[in-house]
Amino acid sequence: MKKNMLAIVILAATLINLTLTAVSLFVVVPNAKQTNALITKVLQVIDLELESPIPMGDNSIDITDLETYLLNENNEIYVTLTNEPNETKTHIASVKCSLSINKKSEDYSALQPLIAEQEDRIIEIVSKVIEGYKKSNLLENKEQIKETILTEVQTLFGSDFIVNVTFSQFLAQ
Repeated sequence: MKKNMLAIVILAATLINLTLTAVSLFVVVPNAKQTNALITKVLQVIDLELESPIPMGDNSIDITDLETYLLNENNEIYVTLTNEPNETKTHIASVKCSLSINKKSEDYSALQPLIAEQEDRIIEIVSKVIEGYKKSNLLENKEQIKETILTEVQTLFGSDFIVNVTFSQFLAQ
């Protein structure tokens, strides 16, 4: 009789263990995945710039010689991104972009007033470059996007008095 009772206790303990394992599998694991996804999104939103926005090297520019021009000053620039193949959902990027201008450049006095006049064309350049990317590869190509925008803006003005492009906000949804 004692052996049967012991077998029933072992069977009951095994069933309880199986039940608790199933509960943890269906309750705890999905919550952990959701938490992991949330942490990933927060880190993408923060997207700290670890590199200096000021070009360094032999031709470094003193910070007192730089002027910052914020594009679309009070609003973000919204850009529709390229869709992945077979995807119907539209993704949008929201950016706040500024230009770093070298006040010691020979072209500064002649071209600086033209920035406000050409702001719509500069925003169009920013939009055109960003919309060529998909949501999946947008954030990992941020530096390449900045370089492309800088090159096209320098070409627009025919001068290199604009020395850098900086994003204070760079989000994709």
